[in-house]
Amino acid sequence: MKRNDRELGMDRAITRRDFVSGVGVAVTGSALAGPWTALSSAQTGDAAAAGASGLQEQAAYYPPGETGMRGSHPGSYEVAHSLRAGTRWDDLGPEAETGEQYDLVVVGAGLSGLAAAYFYRKEVGPKARILIVDNCDDFGGHATRNEFHSGGRALLINGGTINIEDLREYDAPSQAMIRELGIDVGRHGDFNDEELYPSLGLRPGVFFDEETFGVDRLVVGADELDLQEFLNKTPLSVEARKDIARLSADKVDYLPGRSLDEKQSALRGMSYLQFLTDLVKVDAGVAPYFQT
Repeated sequence: MKRNDRELGMDRAITRRDFVSGVGVAVTGSALAGPWTALSSAQTGDAAAAGASGLQEQAAYYPPGETGMRGSHPGSYEVAHSLRAGTRWDDLGPEAETGEQYDLVVVGAGLSGLAAAYFYRKEVGPKARILIVDNCDDFGGHATRNEFHSGGRALLINGGTINIEDLREYDAPSQAMIRELGIDVGRHGDFNDEELYPSLGLRPGVFFDEETFGVDRLVVGADELDLQEFLNKTPLSVEARKDIARLSADKVDYLPGRSLDEKQSALRGMSYLQFLTDLVKVDAGVAPYFQT
């Protein structure tokens, strides 16, 4: 391992929690195209075939206008599902040597993948060769806006960038990246009409599905009810309601006797589910409420 590999932390283990936390860093991923024109990129599955056939060069080619969840088009997942089911092929042939060499290969051109490539290139320099592989025909994952065309109208809503305006939610490196990319979060209000849903008579609500909670139930007005009144309208068990109320209201130190650094270290090494079950010791019905 090279010296600067260690400086980049290539020798350190990473927990799933820390890996997923990359989403918080990378919520600006959809805006990275400009500074990255020198980066290599590749696509797999049907998207690769589309690129090879020159489809991307056609004027009508516009991935955001496609319907359905991006990356879930026919052909993008059937092979992997077949492998999971135990299917084997005898005609795969030997591995092909392409002669290509990269300093970093990133699997997934979504939020975390783009941020990983961004920070790596920033540390190593513009000559770093980076390959970003994705099964989708566009980059940005769920950070990009959701765009639909129906009845001759274009319908738009923000995706994973919905909370990008609140810089307080980002750590120092994330804030630096947002500023370096030239994203003016102060203009969020120019494009987001916070009065739209209230003007249509719509209110926040929580939907409980039958598969998870035993009954289909929509509890409307969650922002207007106090917590106990809201919980009483849900299909949650009495024990689960009590534990949710306790978790929300009680100020309890679940890691007593530890310093702040020790607490942060412990929390980084566990999932929220582990926090709820192992430390708070909530009823089994609480986790599905927070996770679904």
